[in-house]
Amino acid sequence: MRRLSFIGIVAAVIMQLCGCSANNCPLESSVFCNYGFYDSEGKAISYNDAITISIRIPSSGKDSIIINQLSGASSLKIPMSYFYKTDTLIMSYASLVRNDTIIVSHESYAHVDLPECGTKYFHELKGIWSSSTGIDKIEIVNPVVDYQGCENIKIYFNGVAE
Repeated sequence: MRRLSFIGIVAAVIMQLCGCSANNCPLESSVFCNYGFYDSEGKAISYNDAITISIRIPSSGKDSIIINQLSGASSLKIPMSYFYKTDTLIMSYASLVRNDTIIVSHESYAHVDLPECGTKYFHELKGIWSSSTGIDKIEIVNPVVDYQGCENIKIYFNGVAE
């Protein structure tokens, strides 16, 4: 009887060690490009007016709203395309007649932590351009877009954003 119990315990330990007992996948595995908001002098701000962010879908030429009437935010998290090398964002302001357009060029590459976690696409930012309705300037501060959550792009608003 003791031998049978011992064999059962050893079998359970071996199954625990060899089986998929723990999920080693990252807890935060969403990949977003992180935008921070700043005034024209470089001070972090919260944008108090409502803004709407749309992404232009290249295959159809139409826009799709991804953030609607955001107010009081100091940053944005925007998904990036892994099919296209350029993302076009339209930033609409509640208090301004004209919109801003942001164009981000990037390279995408597959990333696998572990096979059971699946494939994620990371991005490397190559360039950025924006119109200048509410945006004073825009710059890339960290070109690697992954699931670490670091700020990738700084948007400097002119005086109308404060």
